[in-house]
Amino acid sequence: MVEPYGALPGIDPFAAAARAFDCLTEELADPASTAVTHHDLEDLIEARGRELLRVLRAVKDYGDLDAYFAFHL
Repeated sequence: MVEPYGALPGIDPFAAAARAFDCLTEELADPASTAVTHHDLEDLIEARGRELLRVLRAVKDYGDLDAYFAFHL
């Protein structure tokens, strides 16, 4: 069987998004976050959330997702 064009076995297109989400949850779970104001926490979540969305859009834009599903389906 011929491997689909662009398929990258072993490459997870969601890895960067998972790292971005993990960084956010680690920041929120850090005991130092209890000293931050509610407003500052909201700003942090908003900024990191935008970064997460940017990474997910990049996955879609570069076709990584298509290649991933072409290989795994």
